[in-house]
Amino acid sequence: MDWPVDVPHVTEQPNFSMTCFPNPVENELTVSIAGDIESGSTLFIRDLMGTVLRKITPRQSNVSRQNLQVNVSDLPSGVYFCEWRGQRNHQMVKVLKIK
Repeated sequence: MDWPVDVPHVTEQPNFSMTCFPNPVENELTVSIAGDIESGSTLFIRDLMGTVLRKITPRQSNVSRQNLQVNVSDLPSGVYFCEWRGQRNHQMVKVLKIK
């Protein structure tokens, strides 16, 4: 399993934030990224066991703000984690999926 227990060598930047809405979500989750969106960054949607259910690489990099739309309508109700991983930024947000 590739679920991170510790995230060494990642320094959260004070000018970076990720917001997931609506939360709880039913069909489509919007992930708003503000700050340094570096090339190679990836958004993961994980279940409670750490299994990657969605892997999204933004089309744009080196921009200051981006909204990503994630279709979650096929996922069962439950708790999920929305995780952003970049070379300099890492953030995780808990999301509740409802039917």
